[in-house]
Amino acid sequence: IINRLSCCSGQPPPIHQTTVWVGQRLTGTAGQPVDDITRYSQLTDPVEILQQTLEWGHLAPTSPDTLPCYPFYERDPFILDARPDVYFTGNQQTFQTRIVETPNGSGDPHRVRLVCLPRFAETSTCAIVNLSTLDCHPMTFGAAGM
Repeated sequence: IINRLSCCSGQPPPIHQTTVWVGQRLTGTAGQPVDDITRYSQLTDPVEILQQTLEWGHLAPTSPDTLPCYPFYERDPFILDARPDVYFTGNQQTFQTRIVETPNGSGDPHRVRLVCLPRFAETSTCAIVNLSTLDCHPMTFGAAGM
């Protein structure tokens, strides 16, 4: 479905996919939901917006009103059914990260690593996340002297 929707716009659709890898749940978007919230609210800090959408339990709360997407009638695919361990967004101005603790049904807080990734084509920066500890560091590719 993502490939079919890509033809509809110059940008990739804001659809997320949750992947479970090495026992950790990773969820992310290409950045449009964060950008749209910035346009239509007083929130301006991308990592703060990630934290808010995590607390709201919805990855794209402005969709489909101001953020175009395919209409879903049966189920809203942007609702977070389970807390991710790593929640990321791409195409931001700078690299940002933080750990937040969210309530868990068992009483112990659930730790979530939030990561805002800058545009790779412009910055050559990605994130290295240790899935065991949730430590996160930026990694920038480049040649010396460039």
